[in-house]
Amino acid sequence: MSKKLKRVLNVLFVLSLCLSMNSLAFGWSWEEASQPYRGTTINVITIPHPTNVEPAKPYIQEFEKMTGIKVNMEYLERISLGTKQEMELGAHTGAYDVMHMDTCKLARYYRAGWAVPLNDFIENSALTS
Repeated sequence: MSKKLKRVLNVLFVLSLCLSMNSLAFGWSWEEASQPYRGTTINVITIPHPTNVEPAKPYIQEFEKMTGIKVNMEYLERISLGTKQEMELGAHTGAYDVMHMDTCKLARYYRAGWAVPLNDFIENSALTS
């Protein structure tokens, strides 16, 4: 999967979890925006925390139904997550499309080219409303 495609999929996933309003009112839809990515799978790695596991489940199911994109979730404790995350990112394996990031590591990940601002994706009217 190309780097650009992974970034687009990341943004679609993150936005679907963050936004719960009906985008159809704005002349934009998840179904239309995700059309080129139907049938693909994104891999997510995060920590098993009550604020991100149970509350996200219905949104993940809704995202999969609306987009045709399968979401594989993997949960690791914080220290194991950090170790695996840095190994995967440093090796450029592309194993994960979405990762939980501790705010204390964001600057380092950004400098390493492992994280990018979402502005370009959010401002792209083909991807967001």
